[in-house]
Amino acid sequence: MQTLAILLLVLGLQVTGSPSPQTHDQHGHREMDPETPIYVPTPGHQKMLDLLRDIRDRAPVEHFWLGEVQARALRAQAAELRPDQDDFTRFDLYLKLGEAEQRLGREQEAIDYLTKAYELLPAVERDLEDAGRRLSDPELYRDPERVKDMRRRYDAAEQRLVELNAALESLEEPTG
Repeated sequence: MQTLAILLLVLGLQVTGSPSPQTHDQHGHREMDPETPIYVPTPGHQKMLDLLRDIRDRAPVEHFWLGEVQARALRAQAAELRPDQDDFTRFDLYLKLGEAEQRLGREQEAIDYLTKAYELLPAVERDLEDAGRRLSDPELYRDPERVKDMRRRYDAAEQRLVELNAALESLEEPTG
């Protein structure tokens, strides 16, 4: 058994080479040769690093929440708004765009869009009141699909109002 261990040791030294002499500092710690790399990545590790680097580089352009995808799409929608577009659609778009700009750290743009949404509140509130009156009209309940659609729009509008108030409260006044 002892012979086998010695044979393996000798073969191992022949394959890997003999250990290089090491130098030690005054405290007995082994000194590293500055030319010797600390770590040499394997091909698989390098592939992973390349993939992570690619994800990092693409995220600002492609990721919905971390990047500009949502804000860019909303900006395009805002640019295409028709003059006759209903107030709720404008309100909802400006609110979403303000929130997207805020998430990207573009405070002034966020304030501008949230202010546009805020300015539409009187018209949207009137629309909500009208929708509430229509929802109480007994004639309406003859068409269940219409009721569902109006209820969905009414609930969505109320939720967006809550979100607008929260977004406006979260923005600090710019200091001059």
